Amino acid sequence: MRGIIGLAVVVALAFATDHWFGAIGVTRLFGLLVLGACVYACFAPSFTIAAGNTEIAKLTGWKKVAALVPLGAVGLALVLYAPAVTCISSKYKHLCA
Repeated sequence: MRGIIGLAVVVALAFATDHWFGAIGVTRLFGLLVLGACVYACFAPSFTIAAGNTEIAKLTGWKKVAALVPLGAVGLALVLYAPAVTCISSKYKHLCA
């Protein structure tokens, strides 16, 4: 149930951000969420990668960091280069200057 409520909050936040700040703001918000999840997972003792109910791997130590650093870099790129990332989409070509 917490997952459904969390998803509803993220979707509502994305719609509100789109209304007030536009597509670039939503891209920045998504980047911040990815970056925040990576920082949160870095401080967890371990975390499990799963597909549905099937556990694929349990990551700890350097394996956890090796998985999270590239994902954190993607989140940081989304935050720092939000206009360029948003401009790639054909729907938002008018934002390209």
